[in-house]
Amino acid sequence: EAGKLFFVGRVPNVENVILSSIGALAGIYLVPPVSSLPLIKRRPTESLMLLSLILLAYAELSPFNWIHSVDELHTRLTRIEWLPLASYYSADPQSAAFDLGKKLFLMTPLGFLVAAKFSPHTSRCRWFAAVIGLVIGIVLEACQIALRTRVPSVTDALIFGIAAWIGAALYERYQAITGSQRAVGG
Repeated sequence: EAGKLFFVGRVPNVENVILSSIGALAGIYLVPPVSSLPLIKRRPTESLMLLSLILLAYAELSPFNWIHSVDELHTRLTRIEWLPLASYYSADPQSAAFDLGKKLFLMTPLGFLVAAKFSPHTSRCRWFAAVIGLVIGIVLEACQIALRTRVPSVTDALIFGIAAWIGAALYERYQAITGSQRAVGG
């Protein structure tokens, strides 16, 4: 927040400092006891996948301002952006880059975890992760139809699929690196 003093038009916000501090303290004091729960110890990958999915759903569906009647549904259906990247053409480049980065940041770990979970069972884990990401993106964008302040977009579903593919590719690269290090060390 102190860094905002060096940028024109930015104002430090004490609420952000307080919320960040509370989040850090919660991480310090809550993560160790939660991570030692028997269910999480038995299924760590699935637990992280669920946490990642919850964070993704929260980011895509907040502020949870749902429509109140079915009459609003027709208007919402007409606002779907069917043309890929349509919102990025007219957006401020900084806003578009932030939106793209946020979606990649949220979905890539899920693709990594999907690949970690299913790589022994399928030889095409990149494409499997991409399909999972695409399906998650379609479901979340379909849910956005019922939100007043969100604009459902084909672009977002595609980005989720691509980000999951990237996560799976990173997992495969990680496996290749750790496998070659084990071969050298062993």
